[in-house]
Amino acid sequence: MEFWFRKKFNLAPTDPRFLDMTTEQLVVEFWAWSYDANPNISEEYEDEDFDIEEVKRRMEENPDDWSDVPAADQES
Repeated sequence: MEFWFRKKFNLAPTDPRFLDMTTEQLVVEFWAWSYDANPNISEEYEDEDFDIEEVKRRMEENPDDWSDVPAADQES
């Protein structure tokens, strides 16, 4: 992903704009450009192994292992 970012924006490995990017920012840029270039990429995908009931159970058993993250439209 780092190579994609540097190639996309024509940046050297020592460019401060590249070096200052966090992993999360690189991921956001990659997917934003991917969705823009190929709108069909967002077709729904269902994870057969995901069990919401198991996640809820684990959250109830170990509440200190989880953090509340406010949605972007909510005030903190």
